[in-house]
Parts: sequence; structure tokens; C-alpha cells
Amino acid sequence: CSLVFDNFDDLYRCFALIVSAAEANSTIVGGILRCKDRFNPPPTVPFGYRDLLLNMNCPGAGQTIVCEIQLHHVLFYQHKKISHRMYKRARLFEDPTSKENLAYVHAVEHVRPNIGSKMYEVK
Repeated sequence: CSLVFDNFDDLYRCFALIVSAAEANSTIVGGILRCKDRFNPPPTVPFGYRDLLLNMNCPGAGQTIVCEIQLHHVLFYQHKKISHRMYKRARLFEDPTSKENLAYVHAVEHVRPNIGSKMYEVK
């Protein structure tokens, strides 16, 4: 499921509530299985869509069913479709050795000096 917030305080407050509920509920085996906070990405991923993903076992399902909860900020969410398409293409240029994205490195070195920051402005 996706939850969309208009500020980061509420987004991270919701995250804390989900974690607390998962830890307190004995029917959620394993609690939070995985958390990806893409609002704070590693330095090797300086671009792309931002959200916070949680994977956990569904409570009371009677069997193991993993669900994903996505926490979004409205400023990113309104551009999700185009951002995801760009992300899928950009992943093709990841250098497995350095973990740098070669398309991003090229754009910073050769494209940004010519066009400045105009392409990064959200209107």
C-alpha cells in the first residue's frame, strides 16, 4: 500500500508507528523484514525517485505473505511515474566495480556545465 504525506515529520512519525506496531504484534513474524529509506540514499545514488519502503509479513494471514508499505512525500509522488522510468534506464549504466552511475557522472561532467541547474527545477 502507498501512503502519501505533505511533510517529512508526519512521514517519519508514521514509519515509527509502523515499526512499533510490528514489534508489539506477535502475529507479525519477523517484524520488519526490510527497510529502504531512499530519502537518505547512499552517496553512489545521487539521483532518482525518493520514498521509504517497508517489507513485513502480513499479520493474521495464517501463512507467510510479505507485504510492502510505501511512504511517499507528495513532492516526489506527483512525479513518480516519470521518475521511475528514468530510474529504470539509469540503472543500466551502473558500474559494478565502483557502484557509480556512469550516466550521472557523464551528465555532471559534460552536460551540467552547459545547461546549469535548469533541468533540475520542478515547476
